[in-house]
Amino acid sequence: LSGEKPVRIESDNGKEVFSADLKNIVLIQSASNYIEIFYREGNVVRKQMIRQTLSTVEQMLARFHNIKKCHRCCLVNIDQISHLSGTSPNYTLEAQGLDFRIPVSRQNAAAFRKLLSRK
Repeated sequence: LSGEKPVRIESDNGKEVFSADLKNIVLIQSASNYIEIFYREGNVVRKQMIRQTLSTVEQMLARFHNIKKCHRCCLVNIDQISHLSGTSPNYTLEAQGLDFRIPVSRQNAAAFRKLLSRK
């Protein structure tokens, strides 16, 4: 057992499929009725868009304890986050290879501070 956890996300029409190992998923972000999945491929972070809602994907990935909702628009892989920065109410998460910061809602900031302090 190498600890690999395959993740498969299908679009709402079943035509598009994203599949990768859980450890390579960095962020899943909603973009109206699409989601953008940011994932690692070697040293590069790539992005795939799929027509699906974030709430559906959140349910699909509920069994993976390292996928957490940090904001109404984002699910992150805790293992990919390098640190939490900012001050209330503008907390953000950073992940290596992402050229933008990930928003954290005020109500989730304390939980993320606790999760990241264990790393």
